[in-house]
Amino acid sequence: MAQEKIATLERRRLLGDLYGLKGWFAGGQCVDHIPRGELVALGKNPAGQTCLYAHGREYPLDASLLYEVRRKSEPVREA
Repeated sequence: MAQEKIATLERRRLLGDLYGLKGWFAGGQCVDHIPRGELVALGKNPAGQTCLYAHGREYPLDASLLYEVRRKSEPVREA
């Protein structure tokens, strides 16, 4: 499977809830729910992993989670 290119901090708005995202923040690990309507960003972390960024947290995504995020979100148009 070809590696999908991710633009640096591609901003997206969630159209559906995301549950059980395992992520990291300054104090440790977390498992979160991100509700519909939230603004999030997709990008690469320093280790080269594709991640979702929201509320100051980083959520590494495997291929199936990346597909789910893309399916449940739309790009935010910059003004």
